[in-house]
Parts: sequence; C-alpha cells; structure tokens
Amino acid sequence: MIAGTWGDADGAAAWMVSQYEKVRSEIDGPDAFWSPAGDRYTAALRDMADGRDLTWQYQLGGDERAFVAVIACSPNTWDAEAPCPLEREER
Repeated sequence: MIAGTWGDADGAAAWMVSQYEKVRSEIDGPDAFWSPAGDRYTAALRDMADGRDLTWQYQLGGDERAFVAVIACSPNTWDAEAPCPLEREER
C-alpha cells in the first residue's frame, strides 16, 4: 500500500512514527530498541534526507509483524535510476 508522498524527511518520519503508534500496544516488548525516538529517529531523518530508503519492522504477537517503509526519490542514493513509486500531491 502506498500512503502518500512527502516533500521532506520530517513529514515522512512523522508519518512513520504515526504508523508505529497505531501498533505500539501490540508490539512484543514496547520498550525495544527500535522505538522511533532519540537516536533512532535522528538517524531516520538523516538517512531519508540523504536519499536512502528506510524500513521499520515491529514484532507483534506470535509470528505477526508490521512493516513501515519510506522509499526515497529524486535522488535515491541506493538506485539513482529508480522511479518514484507515486507521483501525487505532497502531504
């Protein structure tokens, strides 16, 4: 599912945190290292601003997982030829 397009790393990171908040009560060990705060959030902002894709994964109960991803466009430092997955009005 493609949720939208953002013009900057701040907007994309805020969306990723909002997705985390939706499943936080279902996460095994909500105080785990991947909670999107502090150094982890700062690294996410840096990586997205540098044109890197970013994925966060959360282990929910049992074998269930939740994934949240942002794909960098214009430019994407992993694949400069990769097209943007969605050309839509920015949020």
